[in-house]
Amino acid sequence: MNPYKVLKLDPDADKHAVKKAYFKLIRQYTPEKYPEKFKEIREAYEYLQEETNLVSMQKVQAVPKEFEKPYYQVLDWMKKEEYEKAVSLCERVLGIADIFEFRILLGNAYIRNDNSGKAVKLWEKICEENKENTEYMEQLGDAYHARGWGRKAFSLYYRLYEMKVQRLDFYSKLIELAVEQEQYKALKEISDHVLVWYRQLKKHSREDAKYMSDSLTMIIDVLSSENHTWILENADDVLHIISEQPMEFDLYAEPLLFMYINLILIWEYDEMAEAEVLKYKEYISLKKNSIPKQYEYHLVSAQCILEERNLRSDESIHDIILETSKYWYGLLHDKMQSKILGEFTQESELMEMLEYGLHDNSKTYDTLLYMVNELDKLRPSLELIKKEYPYLSQAMGEYLEEMLRCNNTAYLFQKYEKKYKKLMGYPVNARLSLSENEMDIYDSYENGTYKREGAKIGRNDPCPCGSGKKYKQCCGK
Repeated sequence: MNPYKVLKLDPDADKHAVKKAYFKLIRQYTPEKYPEKFKEIREAYEYLQEETNLVSMQKVQAVPKEFEKPYYQVLDWMKKEEYEKAVSLCERVLGIADIFEFRILLGNAYIRNDNSGKAVKLWEKICEENKENTEYMEQLGDAYHARGWGRKAFSLYYRLYEMKVQRLDFYSKLIELAVEQEQYKALKEISDHVLVWYRQLKKHSREDAKYMSDSLTMIIDVLSSENHTWILENADDVLHIISEQPMEFDLYAEPLLFMYINLILIWEYDEMAEAEVLKYKEYISLKKNSIPKQYEYHLVSAQCILEERNLRSDESIHDIILETSKYWYGLLHDKMQSKILGEFTQESELMEMLEYGLHDNSKTYDTLLYMVNELDKLRPSLELIKKEYPYLSQAMGEYLEEMLRCNNTAYLFQKYEKKYKKLMGYPVNARLSLSENEMDIYDSYENGTYKREGAKIGRNDPCPCGSGKKYKQCCGK
């Protein structure tokens, strides 16, 4: 398919001309009356929307007529990611005639077909013949990167940056390499430049916004730990870029939430971050319902961090709750990070975990035993958690409810003790302390047999925890 012929364009047509021709033709060939023709027009338009394809098609003017068909065939295979076929045809053509445009195509096909060694040799030769051509220098940088020569690739990309190459796809590759090579000083300089340059653009495409979003995500991820002052100094500019085009919010959700989370973390040790946190919080609250599904866990993570901070500054919360909350929140953060990294197989797993509490483990029961020792003192704080701290409440799940309705602390301790010993592999007769003056034997082995206080509870007796259920249906499970 020759997209220029389909759209009735001259081979040197730019993106504006392509767009104008497309809208003219789809009005003439509607999908209802001409479905096949409409599909052909649409494919031609979408193909030429990519800058690299547009440039490749414009170069066809220099190809001898008898080689136009194989040239289009190579472009078609490249589009379909059939790179081995593209390499083979280019090599056959170049075996017949040394056509420069086919050398360019072959260089691109080599990179995409993982023939990085051949790609480096070919692009080095092309660059030697065209010393100041930034397009070919960039392709050589791509070949170096594909070969695994990150330092050489970064050096060449940075030279292009100094030569004022200004495109968002190029900046995205440059930033990625700066991160890979740990060139943090250069990354800060490049990041400052890109923010200013992007703000000055009169207009940009959705594709540009995607590149900018990817770049911001990488910048924020690295500079938040390397240089938190950059995050604070540029928080307003980043928010302006993200909020400037409301229709592109779905593209910017990831860097927006990355920035929000990092500002909350910076606030821990720098009060200057508070004003920026509030700005981001306000904007996110307005856009909460528009956050794409795959980023809902980033938002939950941010809200959880903020809730934990609020809890620590709440003077009405008992010290033991503050201490043990680190464990519960820690489990939430680990689970959410696993979800963000794609380690859950089901979309609903994390939210189910938040709704129903955490899975049993020895540390959970160790924490619960510690809390039960002081349960009477903790009740007001536990009530407050249930009312005002939803994430902590969800993390504690059934255990929070169990402690709140407990009217027999000794029994609840025994229940948790039994599960704790089983998980730890302790013998049944190992005894754990309940009283404060016996803390020295807490979590230790004791000889002898544990003596029950009071009558044995039958499976059909009311559960002593006060739930109103039978023992076998409640704590006796």
